[in-house]
Amino acid sequence: MDWKQFIASLVGSLAWPAAFLIFLFVIRKYLGGLVARVIELHLPGGAKAVFVAQLERGQEVIEITKSERKNPTMAFDEMPKELSEKPEIKIYRPHYMILSAYDSVSDLLKQVRAAMDLSERMNLPSIMRALEEKRLVDSDMVRLFDSARAARNAALHASQSEISRVEAEEYVKQVSVLSTALRAALNEIKKK
Repeated sequence: MDWKQFIASLVGSLAWPAAFLIFLFVIRKYLGGLVARVIELHLPGGAKAVFVAQLERGQEVIEITKSERKNPTMAFDEMPKELSEKPEIKIYRPHYMILSAYDSVSDLLKQVRAAMDLSERMNLPSIMRALEEKRLVDSDMVRLFDSARAARNAALHASQSEISRVEAEEYVKQVSVLSTALRAALNEIKKK
């Protein structure tokens, strides 16, 4: 074997591994999300793990908001009357509590969309971004919304027994903080 055949053989045997490494390099930013989705959907307790992680993220946002006193009138431990009087909340079924609490945020955002005269096609995250752009809510409330939305989605994939009543109550408290901020934004829009 002369040196030309050796190089040709070396290039031929390294072509597929090199192509595979280049492929992995190109899609590397998507692999993290893929792994997270695989864990969430296929491993036992994956949806609960995502739910708990989002609850912790929401709690961090609330702690930041409390410490910075961005909104001193905001009640962090009170549940709004419209939430506390819902039958789904009163019976303490975790999944119903979570879905009902998120529905109240969804309803508020739809009211905001109508009050701001935004397109009916605009989804809830886009409405939150529009509120942030108009400086009616701050970035912490947008992050709290994102966390609440991700936690609600994880709860939908979790089995009935995976999410405890205490976790659902924490979720409702976080959503009530968000609801208070959204109500204040809606009142501000109506004033204008």
